[in-house]
Amino acid sequence: MPAAETWCFRCASHWMSSLTKLFCPCLKASFDEQLTFIREIFSLHRKPRSNPAPAWRAGRACQPETIHRLLLRRKLVPKISNFFGGGSSVQSYDATVQHYQSNDTVHETVSASQLGLHRYQGIGVTVSSGTMEKLADATWANRVAKSAIPSGAGNQRADIIKSGGESWARMHLADQKYSGGGSTGALKRAQKFQGGNCAVHAAVAAAALQSRGVNYPINRVRMQLPDGNSHEFVLLGDRRESGDDSTVVVDPWPTHPSACTLDQAVLHDANKGTHHVVAQFLDSSSYRSEIYKSSIGSADVQRLSRIEVLGTAELEKKLGKGGLPGLRTQDLVDHALDDTKFGQFDVRVATDPSTYYKDDSGSGWQTFDPVLRR
Repeated sequence: MPAAETWCFRCASHWMSSLTKLFCPCLKASFDEQLTFIREIFSLHRKPRSNPAPAWRAGRACQPETIHRLLLRRKLVPKISNFFGGGSSVQSYDATVQHYQSNDTVHETVSASQLGLHRYQGIGVTVSSGTMEKLADATWANRVAKSAIPSGAGNQRADIIKSGGESWARMHLADQKYSGGGSTGALKRAQKFQGGNCAVHAAVAAAALQSRGVNYPINRVRMQLPDGNSHEFVLLGDRRESGDDSTVVVDPWPTHPSACTLDQAVLHDANKGTHHVVAQFLDSSSYRSEIYKSSIGSADVQRLSRIEVLGTAELEKKLGKGGLPGLRTQDLVDHALDDTKFGQFDVRVATDPSTYYKDDSGSGWQTFDPVLRR
């Protein structure tokens, strides 16, 4: 019988220890050293055995993909696609898994005046346990959206300025490449360019929630605003059946998104000084709005697990070809702030992030405003 190739657990432990040292930032190992080491793991370090393990045990053997999943969970190595691109030069990542984690909250780290608020109210809202679950799922969807579009919305003033025009550049180039197309086009913009407006953020949030398999309705909302622009976001739950206090808003488009119940949702524009109560606009006959069930195909949902990184060098090239100023220049920022194709907003929050929730069973108070970006 020919020798079978397997991975022994002793060798895996050895490589685990070595990897911990190799990727320790204190040692400052070079990229070539890391790349060579990973290649050795996946192609060289195999141990032949003349007596392979029985079938029931073979499933637990240290196969390369098993070891790599283990290392990924311990955050010791980046995804292999970041090195090899799955056979291409394009780096990719899974936005549903890889997102910024922090114990900091917006209301504890950012002053109210910086968000266009007079002050934090810190009110307490009691909801059902089901609504608390929706708030948690909405917070996760906000994380996914900010992971997929880390430079922020391309039509948000604060994001444009902070990113040196990058958020606008990504939105602009994405729209040129994938204009229209409903949810498919929106998710392609996020996947290929990591840029977009509120419609793209809403599509990402809806797709993320579908991938999570939540047990309540996922509804898309398109709402007209007084200045003639419109806004899109997601609702978890059906307000006609459960009411605004049990329906949760998922809106990752603001600079600092927070999950909230619909009765607490207010679009605060720091530049214009306006405060639009969302539920009132949905009920108003003066402004058109539509609510419809989110239905995104599985192929488009899976785009979130394969976000293809458009690096800044390639982004610069695309800007140059289009005759646009370079990244992080004042010229690009000014150009972006003058563009009104997608409207120009400064909505830093869509609710008071200091709002506390607890369920009616008596659990402790908590907010849903984690800091989602560095």
